[in-house]
Amino acid sequence: PRVGLDEAEFLSAVAAVEAGSEHPLAHAIVEGAKARGVAFERQTSSGYAERLKKAVRKDTADRLVDELLVGALIERRSHERMSLLATALVDREPEVSRFYADLCPAEDRHEDLYIDLAILANDGRCVQARYQQLADHEAQVLAELPFLPRLHSGLPDVGA
Repeated sequence: PRVGLDEAEFLSAVAAVEAGSEHPLAHAIVEGAKARGVAFERQTSSGYAERLKKAVRKDTADRLVDELLVGALIERRSHERMSLLATALVDREPEVSRFYADLCPAEDRHEDLYIDLAILANDGRCVQARYQQLADHEAQVLAELPFLPRLHSGLPDVGA
Protein backbone atom coordinates (compact mmCIF):
# COMPACT_ATOMS: atom_id res chain seq x y z
CA PRO A 1 0.00 0.00 0.00
CA ARG A 2 1.02 3.59 -0.65
CA VAL A 3 1.23 4.44 3.06
CA GLY A 4 3.55 1.50 3.74
CA LEU A 5 1.15 -0.54 5.87
CA ASP A 6 0.08 -4.12 5.38
CA GLU A 7 -3.57 -5.08 5.93
CA ALA A 8 -3.15 -5.93 9.63
CA GLU A 9 -1.29 -2.67 10.32
CA PHE A 10 -3.95 -0.71 8.46
CA LEU A 11 -6.84 -2.40 10.29
CA SER A 12 -5.00 -1.87 13.57
CA ALA A 13 -4.61 1.85 12.85
CA VAL A 14 -8.26 2.29 11.84
CA ALA A 15 -9.50 0.31 14.85
CA ALA A 16 -7.30 2.39 17.15
CA VAL A 17 -8.87 5.59 15.90
CA GLU A 18 -12.38 4.24 16.41
CA ALA A 19 -11.77 2.50 19.76
CA GLY A 20 -13.35 5.21 21.91
CA SER A 21 -16.23 6.06 19.61
CA GLU A 22 -19.86 5.09 20.11
CA HIS A 23 -20.67 5.43 16.40
CA PRO A 24 -22.05 2.15 14.95
CA LEU A 25 -19.45 2.25 12.17
CA ALA A 26 -16.66 2.61 14.72
CA HIS A 27 -18.07 -0.28 16.72
CA ALA A 28 -18.16 -2.51 13.62
CA ILE A 29 -14.55 -1.64 12.75
CA VAL A 30 -13.32 -2.35 16.27
CA GLU A 31 -15.24 -5.63 16.47
CA GLY A 32 -13.91 -6.65 13.05
CA ALA A 33 -10.35 -6.01 14.17
CA LYS A 34 -10.89 -7.98 17.37
CA ALA A 35 -12.42 -10.89 15.43
CA ARG A 36 -9.31 -11.00 13.23
CA GLY A 37 -7.01 -10.89 16.25
CA VAL A 38 -5.56 -7.52 15.25
CA ALA A 39 -4.02 -5.55 18.12
CA PHE A 40 -4.58 -1.82 18.27
CA GLU A 41 -4.34 1.15 20.57
CA ARG A 42 -6.21 4.43 20.64
CA GLN A 43 -4.82 7.24 18.46
CA THR A 44 -5.14 10.98 18.73
CA SER A 45 -7.50 12.94 16.51
CA SER A 46 -6.28 13.95 13.06
CA GLY A 47 -7.74 17.40 13.67
CA TYR A 48 -9.92 17.21 10.54
CA ALA A 49 -13.33 17.83 12.14
CA GLU A 50 -11.98 20.32 14.65
CA ARG A 51 -10.34 22.41 11.93
CA LEU A 52 -13.37 22.10 9.68
CA LYS A 53 -15.61 23.41 12.47
CA LYS A 54 -13.49 26.54 12.89
CA ALA A 55 -15.36 27.96 9.87
CA VAL A 56 -18.74 27.61 11.61
CA ARG A 57 -20.31 31.02 12.14
CA LYS A 58 -21.02 31.96 15.75
CA ASP A 59 -24.35 33.70 15.16
CA THR A 60 -27.14 31.48 16.44
CA ALA A 61 -29.19 31.63 13.24
CA ASP A 62 -26.23 30.82 10.99
CA ARG A 63 -24.56 28.36 13.35
CA LEU A 64 -27.15 25.59 12.91
CA VAL A 65 -26.91 25.79 9.12
CA ASP A 66 -23.10 25.68 9.25
CA GLU A 67 -23.06 22.76 11.71
CA LEU A 68 -25.38 20.81 9.40
CA LEU A 69 -23.29 21.62 6.34
CA VAL A 70 -20.07 20.64 8.10
CA GLY A 71 -21.78 17.34 8.95
CA ALA A 72 -22.62 16.94 5.26
CA LEU A 73 -18.98 17.53 4.29
CA ILE A 74 -17.77 14.97 6.82
CA GLU A 75 -20.24 12.42 5.45
CA ARG A 76 -19.16 13.22 1.88
CA ARG A 77 -15.50 12.72 2.77
CA SER A 78 -16.35 9.47 4.62
CA HIS A 79 -18.16 8.23 1.52
CA GLU A 80 -15.21 9.11 -0.69
CA ARG A 81 -12.63 7.45 1.56
CA MET A 82 -14.75 4.33 2.19
CA SER A 83 -15.27 3.96 -1.54
CA LEU A 84 -11.51 4.16 -2.07
CA LEU A 85 -10.95 1.55 0.64
CA ALA A 86 -13.58 -0.76 -0.85
CA THR A 87 -11.92 -0.55 -4.25
CA ALA A 88 -8.38 -0.95 -2.92
CA LEU A 89 -9.25 -3.99 -0.80
CA VAL A 90 -11.52 -5.87 -3.21
CA ASP A 91 -8.89 -8.48 -4.17
CA ARG A 92 -6.86 -8.68 -0.94
CA GLU A 93 -9.62 -8.41 1.67
CA PRO A 94 -13.01 -9.02 -0.02
CA GLU A 95 -14.94 -9.11 3.28
CA VAL A 96 -13.50 -5.78 4.43
CA SER A 97 -14.06 -4.37 0.93
CA ARG A 98 -17.75 -5.37 1.06
CA PHE A 99 -18.05 -3.86 4.54
CA TYR A 100 -16.91 -0.46 3.29
CA ALA A 101 -18.84 -0.72 0.02
CA ASP A 102 -22.04 -1.50 1.95
CA LEU A 103 -21.56 1.65 4.05
CA CYS A 104 -21.13 4.01 1.09
CA PRO A 105 -24.82 4.45 0.22
CA ALA A 106 -25.63 5.37 3.83
CA GLU A 107 -22.87 7.97 3.89
CA ASP A 108 -24.26 9.44 0.67
CA ARG A 109 -27.77 9.58 2.15
CA HIS A 110 -26.41 11.21 5.30
CA GLU A 111 -24.78 13.97 3.27
CA ASP A 112 -28.07 14.63 1.47
CA LEU A 113 -29.99 14.58 4.75
CA TYR A 114 -27.71 17.17 6.36
CA ILE A 115 -28.06 19.43 3.32
CA ASP A 116 -31.85 19.04 3.30
CA LEU A 117 -31.98 19.89 7.01
CA ALA A 118 -29.80 22.95 6.44
CA ILE A 119 -32.20 24.10 3.71
CA LEU A 120 -35.15 23.63 6.05
CA ALA A 121 -33.39 25.42 8.89
CA ASN A 122 -32.55 28.38 6.65
CA ASP A 123 -35.71 28.54 4.54
CA GLY A 124 -33.56 27.60 1.53
CA ARG A 125 -31.58 30.85 1.53
CA CYS A 126 -27.96 30.67 0.33
CA VAL A 127 -27.36 27.09 1.48
CA GLN A 128 -25.60 25.94 -1.70
CA ALA A 129 -23.34 28.99 -1.71
CA ARG A 130 -22.45 28.45 1.94
CA TYR A 131 -21.86 24.74 1.31
CA GLN A 132 -19.37 25.65 -1.41
CA GLN A 133 -17.60 28.10 0.92
CA LEU A 134 -17.28 25.38 3.56
CA ALA A 135 -16.12 22.88 0.91
CA ASP A 136 -13.40 25.36 -0.10
CA HIS A 137 -12.40 25.63 3.56
CA GLU A 138 -12.33 21.82 3.77
CA ALA A 139 -10.02 21.64 0.74
CA GLN A 140 -7.60 23.94 2.54
CA VAL A 141 -7.84 21.88 5.74
CA LEU A 142 -7.12 18.66 3.83
CA ALA A 143 -4.15 20.24 2.06
CA GLU A 144 -2.64 21.32 5.39
CA LEU A 145 -3.21 18.14 7.40
CA PRO A 146 -0.64 15.34 7.29
CA PHE A 147 -1.66 12.17 5.47
CA LEU A 148 -2.36 9.42 7.99
CA PRO A 149 -3.85 5.92 7.69
CA ARG A 150 -7.32 7.19 8.70
CA LEU A 151 -10.60 8.04 7.03
CA HIS A 152 -10.15 11.71 7.89
CA SER A 153 -6.64 12.99 7.37
CA GLY A 154 -4.72 15.07 4.89
CA LEU A 155 -4.18 14.21 1.27
CA PRO A 156 -1.61 11.62 0.17
CA ASP A 157 1.55 12.75 -1.54
CA VAL A 158 0.84 11.26 -4.97
CA GLY A 159 4.41 11.98 -6.04
CA ALA A 160 5.78 9.54 -3.44
